Amino acid sequence: MQFVIYAKDKPNGLDHRMQVRPTHLDYWAEKGDGVILAGPLLDADEKPCGSTLIVEADSMDAARALAEGDPYFKEGVFGSLEVTAVNMFLGKLAPQGD
Repeated sequence: MQFVIYAKDKPNGLDHRMQVRPTHLDYWAEKGDGVILAGPLLDADEKPCGSTLIVEADSMDAARALAEGDPYFKEGVFGSLEVTAVNMFLGKLAPQGD
């Protein structure tokens, strides 16, 4: 199944985000093929202010565990975190033939 991870940073957290970023990138690089798409949310000044990921996981619990294992979550960069199942069926990233 695919899941969307949507997280907003705590206010005024850009410096903290940048300090934690290397371990965040290492964490997700280790997940390999489980990551379909990932990138930062941007504020009005085009500065990172959160994260959006689309991941493959066996269950909601597994997807939430991935999200909560993210160093941004563990180190308190995120102020909010949502994990939602998604059924991608249209577009370039959608599974073909479904």
